[in-house]
Amino acid sequence: HLSRNVGSASNRKTWTWSAWVKRGALSTSNGQMLFNAYDNSSASNSTYFAIRFTRSGGSDPADSLAVNGYTSANWRVTNRRFRDPSAWYSIVITVDTTESSASDRIKIYVNGVQETSFASTTDNGLDEDQDLGVNAAQYHMIGAENLSGTVRYYAGYMAEVHFIDGTALTPSSFGETDSDTGQWIPKKVSGVTYGTNGFYLKFVSGAIGTDSSGEGNNYTTANIDNADVMLDTPTNNFCTLNPLDKGDYAT
Repeated sequence: HLSRNVGSASNRKTWTWSAWVKRGALSTSNGQMLFNAYDNSSASNSTYFAIRFTRSGGSDPADSLAVNGYTSANWRVTNRRFRDPSAWYSIVITVDTTESSASDRIKIYVNGVQETSFASTTDNGLDEDQDLGVNAAQYHMIGAENLSGTVRYYAGYMAEVHFIDGTALTPSSFGETDSDTGQWIPKKVSGVTYGTNGFYLKFVSGAIGTDSSGEGNNYTTANIDNADVMLDTPTNNFCTLNPLDKGDYAT
C-alpha cells in the first residue's frame, strides 16, 4: 500500500479522485480499501472517509463500491458489483459539499458513466458546505486501511491515480471513448490544477510513490517494490483466470 501524512489541511469540501483498478481477488469478510483518510483512532471519528469495495457477509452486497464517512453509514453503495477480475475499471469519485442538492454532493462514475442505481444511500453527515475527512491534516492511504486492529487491503492492480484538490471534475478529464473499439480508455490529463494536496501517481519503476503532478505530494510505499510494477495496464490488458469459474472435477 501507499501512505502520506498530510501536514496542512486544504479544501475539505471539494475534490476528485480518479483511478483505474483491476481486481486480483474478490472481497473477504473485511472488504478492500482503495483510498481513505483517518486520524488513526477509530472509524467513528469525525474525519474518517473511505472509498472501498464492500465485504462479504455484510448487510450490503459484496464487491460493490462504497463511499462512506464517520457516521458509520455508507453514503453511497452501488448496486453494480465489481466481480470481473479480467477487467480494468475506471473509477472517478467527486465530492462537492457546496452543492445545494444533497444527492449531488457525492458522485460515482464507472467507465465514464455516472452511477445512479444504489443498494443503499444516505445523506446523513453530508450537509451543505460540510468539511469531510479527505484533505484534513491526517493520515491518507491508498490500497489499505489499518484502523482499530482491522486491516482492509486492496488486492489487485492500480494505474493512473489522480487526486484533484479543490475541483469536482468529470470523467472526461481522465478518459475518452476509443473510436475503434467503443471502450473507455485513459488519456493524457492536461489543463488540470491539482491543488495543495493533489497528486498524480504513475507507479513508475524506481519511483513508485512519486507524485508526477508537480505538487511534490509523494506517497510512501510499504511492501511494494519495482518487481510489483506490471506490464498489465488499461490499454494493455492481460488475460486472467476467473476465480468465479471453478467447480469439482473427478480425478
